Amino acid sequence: MIMRSARNLKWQQAIKMLVTSEQREAFERDGYFVTDKLFTDELLDSTADDFERLRNIMDAERAEDGGDSINIVGRNFIWDMHDKSSAARQLAVGETMSQLAMELIGDDVRLYWDQAVTKAPRTGGKFDWHQDSGYYPIVPEEYLTIWLPLHDVNEHNGTLAVMPGSHRWGLQEHKKAEDSPDLVGYDGDDPGVTIDVAKGRAIAMSSMCLHRSGPNQSDQARLAYVIQFCPSFAIDPNTGGPRGAWIEVARGGEVVCDQLPEGELGELGVGNSTKQQVTGINARKSGKKPRPLGGRV
Repeated sequence: MIMRSARNLKWQQAIKMLVTSEQREAFERDGYFVTDKLFTDELLDSTADDFERLRNIMDAERAEDGGDSINIVGRNFIWDMHDKSSAARQLAVGETMSQLAMELIGDDVRLYWDQAVTKAPRTGGKFDWHQDSGYYPIVPEEYLTIWLPLHDVNEHNGTLAVMPGSHRWGLQEHKKAEDSPDLVGYDGDDPGVTIDVAKGRAIAMSSMCLHRSGPNQSDQARLAYVIQFCPSFAIDPNTGGPRGAWIEVARGGEVVCDQLPEGELGELGVGNSTKQQVTGINARKSGKKPRPLGGRV
């Protein structure tokens, strides 16, 4: 397990711990827990506005290229949101999330991956059972996923369901779904446990924990921010080097958060005129290799 012992935290006497003993036990036993309220409604609303603004840009560019909008395909992904939205950056590499990651992983932690996931109203499709480690393996293979909805979520609008204890099963074989580019790591009859999450809270989950999400049957888009962390020494097994984002959030048992200079936002940055796409469509135009879709629901 990636869970670190609370007694090893050098700074635990100086600040309030975010993970309670009960949550720690649940994480060890079940592979996940629901956090207390971490963020203000105002910050979540600002992030949601940025998600929608960027998605509208992407939809417009898809239309120019003859592609389908989210209202047709049902799902939308925007990678590296910390580099495109000041509000998202406060969530992903701010003090609160950095502290949470350090409490769960250890003294040296970095941001591994983050992305916005939108399910369109009435058309946002399901994700099948999978482990995040089944999509993007690293060494060590277990890392931390924070699934942060930007509003209240439940079964009706496509919240997560998890398989308690599945983080102890080891990495499962994942096969491509018949009707989507998704990978499937479990096709049995166990429905798992559906988790309602109130706005401001999040699901903290081992990347080895099987999870899925249902379709969005509501009249509003379902917005979730997926933020993942790994030990700073984690490597890509194919290259031996780092994989994903390389932003330290904790070093030597101390939080070293938000290291991106204020105002330096990357592609699709909110507030600037850059509209360069980061989807597979524009990656093909530029000759870059598109990133795989799916996972991180």
